[in-house]
Amino acid sequence: MDHGQPARAIKAYTNALTHIPDKANSQRGLSRAHTLLGIELQRQSRNEHAQRAYERAIELNPQNSPAYINWGWLYFENSQYGQALEKYQTAL
Repeated sequence: MDHGQPARAIKAYTNALTHIPDKANSQRGLSRAHTLLGIELQRQSRNEHAQRAYERAIELNPQNSPAYINWGWLYFENSQYGQALEKYQTAL
């Protein structure tokens, strides 16, 4: 999505999230959008914001494996190996 323009990507994800209705039938889409936002925030080393995005993604869809995997990668990058392993195991 970002094509070398991370600030634009974050703005696009945030904008999309404000326009998607928060209803049961759209929770999977919202969850995916929060996961993608988290990935982009993580690329920019905005780790606290990325973690919140992953948490929200999982709240919306507890079976969202990509959110757990990317959250695990966030922990791994910060040498929090035990927490990373927990997220990876949950993704399975």
